[in-house]
Amino acid sequence: GGVCYLLRPTFEAIRRIEQQLNMGFFLFAQKLFEGALTHEQLAVIVSHCAYAASACSSASESFIRESMPETPPEEVQFALKRMIAQIMETLNVRD
Repeated sequence: GGVCYLLRPTFEAIRRIEQQLNMGFFLFAQKLFEGALTHEQLAVIVSHCAYAASACSSASESFIRESMPETPPEEVQFALKRMIAQIMETLNVRD
C-alpha cells in the first residue's frame, strides 16, 4: 500500500497539469484511458490535484510526488480514471 490522498481537480490544478505535461486535458485523459501515461506523468496529475485538495495542509507538491513510487501504478490509474470520468460527465462529454 501507499499513501492515501484526496484529489481535487480544480481548474487551476488542471491548468498546471496541462502546462507541465505539455498537453491539453482531453489528450492526457485519452492517454490515461489508453494506459499510455508514464508513472511520472501520473505523479504530475496526482500531485497537482492532491495539492489543490490540501491547500490548508503542509503537504507540498514535491512531497506528494516523492511518495508516489510507493503506490502501484494500477491503483493510481484506477483512481485517476474515476476522477477523469467524473469530470467528463460533469462537462457532459460523450464518447
